[in-house]
Amino acid sequence: MPLELLKDGEWVPVTEIGKRKGYIRAQFEDGSSKWIDLSTSQIRGEEAAAPAPPVVTTSLPAPPQVEPTMAAAEEPLEVDPSIGEDFAAVTRDLNYLQQGAFFLNAYWREYESIKEDIWNWGKQMGDLDGKGDEGMCLDEVKARQFLQANDMAMARQAYLDAMRRIDVNNDRKMSLIEFLMYRFDLTPLDLLNRPQDGMTDELEDALQGLVDAEAALVDLEAQKAALEEVASGTGVKAMQARTKLPNFKKRDVEDAVHAIDKAQRRITKARKSPELREKGTEWMMARGGEHARPKKAAKASTMMDHHTEEQAGLHEKVHADWEDELLLVIRQYNYKQQAGFFLNAYWDEVGETAEVLWDYAASMGECDTKNGEKGSCLDETKCAQFFRANDEDFDMSATQLRQHLRAEVCLNNDKKMSLVEYLLNQYGLDAEDLMTRPQNGHSDTIRTCTKQITAKEQEIVTWQDKIAVMEEKAAGSGVKANAAKNQIAQGYGVNQTDTLQREIETLTKQLTRAQNTDEILEPGYVWVMERQERWNAANPTHF
Repeated sequence: MPLELLKDGEWVPVTEIGKRKGYIRAQFEDGSSKWIDLSTSQIRGEEAAAPAPPVVTTSLPAPPQVEPTMAAAEEPLEVDPSIGEDFAAVTRDLNYLQQGAFFLNAYWREYESIKEDIWNWGKQMGDLDGKGDEGMCLDEVKARQFLQANDMAMARQAYLDAMRRIDVNNDRKMSLIEFLMYRFDLTPLDLLNRPQDGMTDELEDALQGLVDAEAALVDLEAQKAALEEVASGTGVKAMQARTKLPNFKKRDVEDAVHAIDKAQRRITKARKSPELREKGTEWMMARGGEHARPKKAAKASTMMDHHTEEQAGLHEKVHADWEDELLLVIRQYNYKQQAGFFLNAYWDEVGETAEVLWDYAASMGECDTKNGEKGSCLDETKCAQFFRANDEDFDMSATQLRQHLRAEVCLNNDKKMSLVEYLLNQYGLDAEDLMTRPQNGHSDTIRTCTKQITAKEQEIVTWQDKIAVMEEKAAGSGVKANAAKNQIAQGYGVNQTDTLQREIETLTKQLTRAQNTDEILEPGYVWVMERQERWNAANPTHF
């Protein structure tokens, strides 16, 4: 007898196309489908009374149709309570571009060809949203405007019917992910069960092998459970069942267990493919910068305090990827080393006037009565002395000089001035240009390797945090925990951390070679060393 569902007072024929504890996935005659809560719905038919088999938690969702046509079914999607929180985090905590990256990470193979469309849809939503790119979802009015702008104009009732399916969160709003799920007829469970670092043919085959093997074992266990039930009774059939139980399909069970183990090893191997990475995030970030990364965007950091809005515009912004090196140069390099560093970067522009920089460095050493030529920066009093010695038109009061240092010269708000800070101000240059120019020698290798090692170490920490979160989820129960267990079984994060560690080892060898070489190639450093030798020869009594 086929299944029938009591709907609006009438029994409607349905087909069971999926099952998990307490729910079945029912497909209606018009092709639409939905999850049915068995505790609140009335279903009749022999299949409805049968016990639900154990859930195969690693089952692969069916590939979605790539053709971008609107889903015909108008039954609202139902979100399993166990994944509701995670789905809300994706649709209501990520901005439009981050949602696009999250979606593409999961469906890169299916929807790479329309990634530009997804980008444009996200930007359109941002334009309609009063919060711009930082918005996360559109209200009903803006959602209808968005659909109309994309050739999906609908009559009022048709729009309301469509929103019943689009608005998975049932808060009368539409996020980019909800729109994409509606357009391509996807489900929240399908989206959240997909790995964010994508899929390969090898991994898909391995996962399908695990699904088939687990399904075979589940079937064998169900057969054995049925035989045990018969064996618990009386009569001839019970006696026959009891004789079969000790060796019931023992070889088949062993084969299924072996197949599961083999599939898991294949999954571990497949997870090491370099193709497995967050391609959606990579593309979105290349298209829209850090703003499109599916997590909280990092704020640009600065090295100085802004006391007023007017002064803030005068300070040099220092970005995290080079601020540490700049602090090292302006507060630990001595004056002549700073002159060499500046000359390395601007040799073509100021190489002919290198003698002027030498004189500036010597003058700062003379003004620095405490540290001499080994010093790295001058305090306010010594700055005034330096300006008077090198600028005939200098006429600032102490207060004016203090304001000048704080607003235009000093890069870390410590009321001091290094030679590099003075030169940047003197030549009208910015710190980022100086710090991102090559030094034209082994110091470039040291700089690059150091930055890459730091970045990769941070990536490892990030992956370790992700793994810890996944393990915490796996310790729970329900669909979310099962999905997390699948991810861990597939080697979640292992390939990424191993690859990063090997890359760090290679970079460390390059860094060590560059640090230990006696060869100096940087033109500024070479000139300063030669100039120092000439000065030493001309001043033999100085030592």
